[in-house]
Amino acid sequence: VGDYTVSLTIETTSGCVDTLTMTYPAPIEIQPSPVSNFTLTPNQTDICHADIAFFDQSVGADSILYWHDDGSSSSNALYTYTSSGWFRPMQIAINEFGCRDTSYQQLYIEPFLIYIPNSFTPDGDNFNNEFNPVHSLDVIGWKLKLYNRWGELVFESQDPTIGWNGTYKGLIAQDGLYTYQLNYQSCENPIEWHTLNGFVSLLK
Repeated sequence: VGDYTVSLTIETTSGCVDTLTMTYPAPIEIQPSPVSNFTLTPNQTDICHADIAFFDQSVGADSILYWHDDGSSSSNALYTYTSSGWFRPMQIAINEFGCRDTSYQQLYIEPFLIYIPNSFTPDGDNFNNEFNPVHSLDVIGWKLKLYNRWGELVFESQDPTIGWNGTYKGLIAQDGLYTYQLNYQSCENPIEWHTLNGFVSLLK
């Protein structure tokens, strides 16, 4: 940073004696550059709590801009992510002279997941006795139904903590494949219902 005098000196090739020096009539002014820096709170969360606060810690900046992985930009201190995964938001710091500096932070957002087993063994040994899908984050709505091979409804639950223990009309159901249908609303999108269909094997 500062004012600098710039000159150009030309010397002729061998055998000539003249040199020429030219000095630029005005000094060259070098302006200061800002230093970009920021933090995130939190820098690791889940998709159901995806409001991320941006805290500016830049030096010498008159304005800042944040670029997000989805291609959007904002100058706000709060941004809500709508998808999960690893992200690398960028801050652009700009000072009064138009000089810029950039910095990055890393952010991880855990996805909403449902694991549905493909078999269970309701034999009373305290292991794998119940069929119940497992969800990683909170659910808002839950409708689980199971049908036998003849299309009869053998189990129904609207409580995600209650699964099928393999009984039908008070007795352990027959071995074989059963069809499940799961309708759920997750905390990721509380107003939208999702449907999962598949098969589970009851083994005794």
